[in-house]
Amino acid sequence: RKTVAMKVRHKANIEYGKKLVSGHVSGHKKETEIKNAIVNMYLDEGLSVTAIARVLTQMKVPTKKRGKKWDHSVVTDILKREAVYQPKRQPKDKK
Repeated sequence: RKTVAMKVRHKANIEYGKKLVSGHVSGHKKETEIKNAIVNMYLDEGLSVTAIARVLTQMKVPTKKRGKKWDHSVVTDILKREAVYQPKRQPKDKK
């Protein structure tokens, strides 16, 4: 039976906002801040997942695998894990 404090042997598939420390998954402060910014851009600013990926790439925010370019699918996965993603939602009106 797996528990939350499950010991992990490798870094594969550790979600954004988490890190591997001595074989255990724990919070990653910087990534958590970025994850919160992604949610804010989506919910409060009304940006699309593609626009958010473009902003993160332009700001040179490193991806989980230390890549240089964010993909909309990664942003979508983060928003789904945060339970805020709504497929084909209407963009927020800009005033």
